[in-house]
Amino acid sequence: MSRFPQRVTELMQGARIADILSHAQQVPVTIDADLNAAQASGVLAKHAISSAPVRSKDGGFCGMFDFGDLAELLICGMQNNPKPLASDQNIDALLESGLSMSSPVHLVSDLSKRNPLVAVKDTESVLDAVNVLVDRSIHRLCVFDEAGTFVGMLSFSDVLKFLHANMPAIDEFAQATVDSLGLATKRVATICGDRPVVDALRIMVDRKVSSVAVVDEVDGRLLTAITLTDCKNLVKMRRLEHMRLDCREFAAQIRARQALDNLHGSEAFPFFAVHRETTLKSVIAKLVAVRAHRLFVVDDGKPVSVISISDIVLALAHK
Repeated sequence: MSRFPQRVTELMQGARIADILSHAQQVPVTIDADLNAAQASGVLAKHAISSAPVRSKDGGFCGMFDFGDLAELLICGMQNNPKPLASDQNIDALLESGLSMSSPVHLVSDLSKRNPLVAVKDTESVLDAVNVLVDRSIHRLCVFDEAGTFVGMLSFSDVLKFLHANMPAIDEFAQATVDSLGLATKRVATICGDRPVVDALRIMVDRKVSSVAVVDEVDGRLLTAITLTDCKNLVKMRRLEHMRLDCREFAAQIRARQALDNLHGSEAFPFFAVHRETTLKSVIAKLVAVRAHRLFVVDDGKPVSVISISDIVLALAHK
């Protein structure tokens, strides 16, 4: 028996993974296993993606590398370095002082233990894919065609876009509020805006979360957010001094760069917050519109919870 309501089950059962793969028209990105982790991070940043499978010399795949792994390595570098690094040093000096950052990426892939490589065929149903994502507690899948060729990555974001495009099928559930669906109960990780960005990375690594709400140090109101994906900007900025920027300034620089590049990105400013009485339909629409992975639930401007895309899919499963 499906974990989802009948209409949602029928909708997802009737569509193939190939039908909703967002990058189906692009050449999927892979990372050569002989690249070192610093170079692999550059590949992710260059292609504006958060993860990619690591391809071995024999053409097979030996793991996944994502910004969660990069965050782990940056923190290891800070902890393992025997003496402070000069602020004007290139960030590669820190990376190479960490856990084998200069070693082949296949040795450090999935260091964060968050997203192991799990494969599915593009002929399987969307429902099959969602069940794997939920059962394995992961966020993305490697998709292969019938010939065994890697054709792309499927994530919860793709599933959400599919649900949004077929909103009438879930409309009876989409009218429920955030509060009634139990989506305002997850604890949110926060950090004061005057704290260095490296502290935000430590929080994400230690708590195994992918974002931190940046709050005003005086009144606790939500200012912005820093995510694991923002690690790519540390790679682009290059200088170690950016690790020591306060969270408010770091986020401001990132959002300004996004505006200049005319990129919306996954966390473009202004980020979005919702309230307990916001409907699921509105939450889904906002996430899709700004290509975000999460929204913060606020009360009097202060973050009280966070809603991720996977939370929404799980909420539908429990209806």
